[in-house]
Amino acid sequence: MSMQTLIQLMGRLDEIQHELLKIAKQKVEPIKKGNPKEIEALVRNEAKLIRQLEATEVLRTKAVKSFLHEQGISKEMATVSELLKWANEEDAQRLTTLQQSLLDTTDKLKRQNQFNQQLIDESLQFVTLSLDLMMPQKEDISYSPNERQDELLGTGRSLFDSKA
Repeated sequence: MSMQTLIQLMGRLDEIQHELLKIAKQKVEPIKKGNPKEIEALVRNEAKLIRQLEATEVLRTKAVKSFLHEQGISKEMATVSELLKWANEEDAQRLTTLQQSLLDTTDKLKRQNQFNQQLIDESLQFVTLSLDLMMPQKEDISYSPNERQDELLGTGRSLFDSKA
């Protein structure tokens, strides 16, 4: 495989990561509004992109192995920094740019997903609180030693019969 194939595959990985970031940002409003149908549609699109990302990553791994084999290197994998040794100036620049873009996009995606998770957690807390407020608390129906005494005092009658 050529260096161009590696660059194309890394470019595709970068595109998919950008699309995943876009979907992650689109999730914010449906999460805030509590719109499960819209969230479900976004998650389905996200799942498709993740499958594409995984398939592209498999292709990239094979391309790296093939490239290393063509170069006479017995390693299974190599980092972008190691691949730069065999790239011309233009390809090296493109690889470095793609690597940095992938790192930046992955970081942004991670932060956006953490933010979305916080929104979901807050939403769940609100729902739980609302349910707790709507549902009356059941009284404890277990035996307690003071229960009998409370009943007698609560009837308005004295313990002594004072008619004598």
